[in-house]
Amino acid sequence: MSDNNEPYLAAPMKTPESGIKPTNRLRLSNTNAFLRRNARWFFWAAVAGTLAKITEEVLEFDLIPVDRSILLFLHQWIPASWLPLVNAATLTGSSKFLIPLVAVIAVALWLRRHRFEAIQIALAMAVAGAVIYIVKTSVNRVRPQLWETETYWGSSFPSGHTLGVAAVATACWLAVSRLAPRHLTLASLSLTAWVCLVALSRLILGVHWPTDVAAAACAGLLIAVAINGIGLMIKRRAPLR
Repeated sequence: MSDNNEPYLAAPMKTPESGIKPTNRLRLSNTNAFLRRNARWFFWAAVAGTLAKITEEVLEFDLIPVDRSILLFLHQWIPASWLPLVNAATLTGSSKFLIPLVAVIAVALWLRRHRFEAIQIALAMAVAGAVIYIVKTSVNRVRPQLWETETYWGSSFPSGHTLGVAAVATACWLAVSRLAPRHLTLASLSLTAWVCLVALSRLILGVHWPTDVAAAACAGLLIAVAINGIGLMIKRRAPLR
């Protein structure tokens, strides 16, 4: 107790930032602001880097040891009773499902005068299809033959189902972010789940190596984002009517 009548004041508690000099605190604040502003660019750079690294490995070594291990693990632990669901998931990544789906979405958006988004989603599908054809005919990677599977056209690299779904899903996500941002969380979860399910189904069926689907997912994301960026640049100069 104090001898005088002045109230006792407890010593202020130190916080983690109390020992940081004002100059360092300002520098830290600026760094955090920079990272927040540029987080998306770091993300897309990481996606592009992943795609480049996988492509380099595939072209140089063709068979990557971890590919075989992952496929054998899935084949051992996924029960045969799941195959109907797996086949249904893989069907949603086929052209006979994606093309009608994209056509319906694009027409619906066009009629509601969201022409930019309609063109964006249709272009994502078209460019993805072109990339799939060009790469599959250029990279002669043998498909897995670890157990008896269905025969598909073309090279194992990349996964056409995964690339197409990733491109369309990303284009749809970008459209939702502009037209209905309040539903963006639901769209993010649903579209991400769709891409993951299609990619996983290709592995469970044993028709692609894991690096095929990883590279395809990265490529699909980049295709849709590139189309969106180019489209926004053109839109600013000549808005769609």
